[in-house]
Amino acid sequence: MGPCLTQGPVLLDIFDHDKLTAAHPSLPYCSKIKVVNPANGKSVVVTVNDRCRRRDFEIIDLTRRAAQELGFYGKGSARVKNMPLPEE
Repeated sequence: MGPCLTQGPVLLDIFDHDKLTAAHPSLPYCSKIKVVNPANGKSVVVTVNDRCRRRDFEIIDLTRRAAQELGFYGKGSARVKNMPLPEE
């Protein structure tokens, strides 16, 4: 994935289900997040490039590719552990 481009509070990235990206209600755009599936130990690093609706519980909305790599694509939802990574 190329650089994450923003213009003020607006993200200039186009959503693509084949990239390792995610939507999150509050993390800053372009944040890198390590997402771990505790059920199988698989992990991926995704870039926040979208927003999702706030809920009463924490949520991260992953692309198809991220869900496939974590091993739960097609299951609707799964419990994951999110770990924000330091900025580069």
